[in-house]
Amino acid sequence: MKFVIFPAVLLAGALSVVMVTAVGAVDIVNNDAVVHEFVVVEDGMSIADEIDPGEIVAEICDKCVIQFEGFGEVEAVGAERVVITSDSILVER
Repeated sequence: MKFVIFPAVLLAGALSVVMVTAVGAVDIVNNDAVVHEFVVVEDGMSIADEIDPGEIVAEICDKCVIQFEGFGEVEAVGAERVVITSDSILVER
């Protein structure tokens, strides 16, 4: 499963899209997406190494949308954590 975290300013080309292949959770802390559980990040065409819990995945802004492959878009404004399972998405505020 893949999901994309991107800020509203992405439309202006300010930040690149970060694709994350994961079943786990991502904490939103101070507008950063911080790994809570195991994830693998794909930035552009290159796939990064496995990322340790607590590591920042990408900076995001208060008004952000998380786009999930197969699920569509989920608004994550004010989210504290996004939990992804094989069949559901939970946005905790």
